[in-house]
Amino acid sequence: MEGRYPLVGVASKLRPVDEKYREISNRISSMFHPLGLFFDVPTVEEAAVLVMTGGTEDVIERIGGNWPLLLIYHDSENSLPAAIEATSSLRKRGRVVWIAHWSSPEIPSILSAIRAIRRIRGFRLGIIGDPSPWLTYSRSSDDDLRRIGITPVHIPIKALVEEYTKIGSESSENDLVNARRMGEAINKLMTREKLDGITIRCFDLLDLGTTACLALSELNSAGKVAGCEADIPAFLAMLLGYLLSEKPTFMGNVAKVDEEGIVLAHCTFPLSIAERYKFMTHFESGKGVGIAAEVKKGVKATIMRISDDLRKIRVIKGVTDEIEWRSDLCRTQIRVKTEGDPSIIMRRPMGNHHVISFADISRELFYLADALNIEYEII
Repeated sequence: MEGRYPLVGVASKLRPVDEKYREISNRISSMFHPLGLFFDVPTVEEAAVLVMTGGTEDVIERIGGNWPLLLIYHDSENSLPAAIEATSSLRKRGRVVWIAHWSSPEIPSILSAIRAIRRIRGFRLGIIGDPSPWLTYSRSSDDDLRRIGITPVHIPIKALVEEYTKIGSESSENDLVNARRMGEAINKLMTREKLDGITIRCFDLLDLGTTACLALSELNSAGKVAGCEADIPAFLAMLLGYLLSEKPTFMGNVAKVDEEGIVLAHCTFPLSIAERYKFMTHFESGKGVGIAAEVKKGVKATIMRISDDLRKIRVIKGVTDEIEWRSDLCRTQIRVKTEGDPSIIMRRPMGNHHVISFADISRELFYLADALNIEYEII
């Protein structure tokens, strides 16, 4: 969790509001670090603005920077009218601005979104290989990524194979040894290319007799978001989920949808958040290392799916539920009992892979989607 967010107060010289500024800023000091009360444009790199009086619209509009701006108002001194007027003008010019009362429970969610934006901008995503051939919908362009601030770095799958073979020319008979060797190769590639995260066409690695399932698990456990099958929409959902919850997420196939919930299944899972796990083979191929993990029942969950052009996110809230493990599905199988009707996944599908964040981040996603100009749909 990051420290307190900077806060500046703005006021007209016509109104004596110093005492009220101190009172309000003290009440929200657990979330904010007050920098003072200003009658002109404050010199700050980034801060929320406590609108103390009317007549401050011009000052607010001249605050520089390109970060999303949070305007905080109170119940007197024409604070709200000034916030509304300034927000209307700034949004017309394309800046992301939100208004909240100083006591609003939405403020932590807004601050989480602002901090996530800072980490998304300039994020270097390694796309190792093209999307798997069966991902006929889940394909995004470089321009789609750049629009939201992510820098795509394309790396041929052969570059990873070369790193793997440098570590040892022959595969071991021990699947775990080979899986960890693949992890070492991926980490070397990420370091060399200065990558912040990756998504990988992992099925091509089966020709080496191994998988990336364990490597991806360890990367996600370490806070380095790593996705499967070069699925960029799924990767973005994983990234948003991680940044907002500060926990790894789970990407999976939609294995079952019924009236009460959804089952997602895949062969990798972050071990750091597993209740228990065991190593098995990869499901489809029977090769290498796959992970069969379990999570606690009753954990709050947010299921996410992002469209191919990265312009829409669908959100479904729920809690983790009991599930009977099956041998005819990918090794990790997670059931979420949903609040909304999950049949929309089949009635209006937006691609197969869905992502679970093991927290309720629905409000944080609402503000982050707004900042990224992504349409938000909650079921």
